[in-house]
Amino acid sequence: MPEYMHKISKPISEIFSEVGIAYAETSSGELLLDKCYNCGRSKKLYVHNESGAFICFRCNEKGGPVKLLSKCINISFKESFKILFGVAAPERVTDD
Repeated sequence: MPEYMHKISKPISEIFSEVGIAYAETSSGELLLDKCYNCGRSKKLYVHNESGAFICFRCNEKGGPVKLLSKCINISFKESFKILFGVAAPERVTDD
């Protein structure tokens, strides 16, 4: 399995800053997004800074970094994959 399938290219906080996603850092190092893209609630969506895994403790929306980035800034999964991993997405990656 290629290395990029295991780890995003840099901390998700750096990527969020680059693309304009507002967040705060918790005392444990997790990121807290200002607003959940799914339910719209404030300060409920937590993101692991290294893996990009996320969960909203209001609506229970969860997933990985590709889904989160694509939903937060309204881009395709393939565009999100390229930003996160620095390489083109495999053909099997779709927006579905």
